[in-house]
Amino acid sequence: MSSKTIIREAAYSGFCKGVERAVRIACETGREALRSGRAGAVTLGPLVHNPDVVSSLLECGVEQVESIESAKGRVLIIPSHGLPPEIAQAARERGLTLVDATCPHVLRAQREVARAHEEGRYVVLVGDKRHPEVRGVAAFAAGSIAVVSSIDEAHSLPLPSKPVTVVAQTTQKESLFEAVAEVLRKRGAEVETVNTICPATSERQEAARALA
Repeated sequence: MSSKTIIREAAYSGFCKGVERAVRIACETGREALRSGRAGAVTLGPLVHNPDVVSSLLECGVEQVESIESAKGRVLIIPSHGLPPEIAQAARERGLTLVDATCPHVLRAQREVARAHEEGRYVVLVGDKRHPEVRGVAAFAAGSIAVVSSIDEAHSLPLPSKPVTVVAQTTQKESLFEAVAEVLRKRGAEVETVNTICPATSERQEAARALA
């Protein structure tokens, strides 16, 4: 008796528009750098979290480096998950040309965190503190921020004396984002929520649930 394996594909799959945009910008930048006589272009860390894509960028004259010192003489591409502002500034001070391939949804999260900080609010970022996007976005709060990755952490977080703005990593689960905000409200915080989750993330999560 034979059995067949059935593979069902979710309604939303493949690369999101932010990744496609970053790859397009990187390839165009690398090729233009080579045409102009430069030694190509580099990304500080991976452009996107996909090793196959990172390897394919070599054909466009784009390679990955781990420090701005290693970018000397080449165009520096800001990856799709962004950079902390102090690192971007340090690169400019070294005379590097920067091309920004940050995902527009990550840029929005950066702007919202910077806005909340300027208004004197404390920021709670729901996400993985080890993720480069989260580290980059958090830097826009200049230290007035907590990164929370679970409901337990939301319960144990010391409440600040000022109003709180809750934002999320762009690939975060909507349910966790909402639950963290609700926990902080119930604990007595004055909470503003700004949903910075990428719409494509929500679509993919819903499509995955539909397959389950």
